[in-house]
Amino acid sequence: MGWFTADERIIAAGVTLLWLTIALETGRTFNMVLFNALSATGDARYPMQAGAASFLLVMAGGSWLLGVHLGWGLVGVWITYAADEWLRGLPMWRRWAGHGWVPAARQSTGGCGEAHALGLTRWARARSRGVDGLFVAIRRQWRQAACWHLT
Repeated sequence: MGWFTADERIIAAGVTLLWLTIALETGRTFNMVLFNALSATGDARYPMQAGAASFLLVMAGGSWLLGVHLGWGLVGVWITYAADEWLRGLPMWRRWAGHGWVPAARQSTGGCGEAHALGLTRWARARSRGVDGLFVAIRRQWRQAACWHLT
């Protein structure tokens, strides 16, 4: 931290934010994995709604409460940011673990028949296209796995 400034207060704040970033990034990873898992099964609406509600209630309200009202400043905003990521992931975990995504998977476009018939072919073609194609293929494989689970 001493590379950027000699001010001890800024260095102390930076160290605090770096420690808080550990909680933030683990929460973000938890949230992103579940968001993408639900979206891959065709259940994209629920994660978007949960994310918007969490952002409005937790992130906006919590940032004002901790950062402004209680006077914690950037540290309060960072704590709220980490809490938002974790609290956003918890309802998605509940939906995933409780199989709440199954009705959306049954109604998703490109149904199970297509996933069964074309899944491996698309996987092979996408691998030849590089990383972006590989991610598309992984999403299709998630959908195919969901279809096998549903049958």
